[in-house]
Amino acid sequence: TNISFGTVTASKSVALTTIPRKTEISDLTATMGSTVTITLSRKSSNFTHTLKYKFGSATGTIVTGAGASASWTIPKTLANQIPNAITGSGKLICETYSGSTLVGTSTSTLKLTVSADALPSLTGITVEETIASVKSLGICVQSKSKLKITITGAAGSYSSTIKSYTITVDDQTIYASSGTTAEIKSSGTLTIKATITDSRGRSASKNMTIAVAAYSPPKLTSYSAAR
Repeated sequence: TNISFGTVTASKSVALTTIPRKTEISDLTATMGSTVTITLSRKSSNFTHTLKYKFGSATGTIVTGAGASASWTIPKTLANQIPNAITGSGKLICETYSGSTLVGTSTSTLKLTVSADALPSLTGITVEETIASVKSLGICVQSKSKLKITITGAAGSYSSTIKSYTITVDDQTIYASSGTTAEIKSSGTLTIKATITDSRGRSASKNMTIAVAAYSPPKLTSYSAAR
């Protein structure tokens, strides 16, 4: 029309409808028995969460109704799921809710390590003299005694099993839970050490001492003959 009214400017702020989105959670690496804080970076301050875990065949709920974070003391009993390993992997599961409506579910990797105090154990060591003539004396005797040594009460921890036994005494080694030594060559106070190793490769030991009386068999040092 060849008529200009100049530049006209108008503006308005418009609130867009919030599109619900599930909360994503990071992978978690931790030690069983420790307490961890899980951060929940929710997309809306109105969202709440239910956190769950799956580790081996074990499942459980960590928390319900969580907001921006959650605290979890990881059960040591989860070690039962990995009897032959120190570290294992599972899943963290995060369900995001808007009110009672499930917005979505996300997962992340859960990597757990068996706590350092999860060790095999043994009750003690028993010692029995096997030479009847020495046993009747009630003492161990150098160059005479042969001892049957037995590890008692050996047990794994959280489903681990005992894979090896070692008994050492007087420079002798027995690779079993029970065995008999050769003749004891030393005298005085001797230490017997018993060691067990479980299916996770962790070990435990116990020592005991025995007294061995000094003895040497009679010997002929000289002789003479005459007629």
